[in-house]
Amino acid sequence: MAASGPPADSGRRPVKGAAHAHRDGTELRRRFAETAEELSDYEKAGLDIVFVPEAYSFDAVSQLGYLAAKTERVQLASGSCSCTPGPRR
Repeated sequence: MAASGPPADSGRRPVKGAAHAHRDGTELRRRFAETAEELSDYEKAGLDIVFVPEAYSFDAVSQLGYLAAKTERVQLASGSCSCTPGPRR
């Protein structure tokens, strides 16, 4: 499904392809590249912040650095969470 451009209003919406691609590394790279290319349009439309998760052996630091070079004012954040099981009660 191709994006038709940035949202018309300033309401917050998830960026397509950012969180749900986990089939394989090729799919993740393709979707990240598509999303990164669209990010400048979303930024012009008023996007405030972008979260990049660390998942499936892709580190957020590299992706955040790439997005920092592609954007001007949007805030970038890591959505990583290290979840380890605690003691059973």
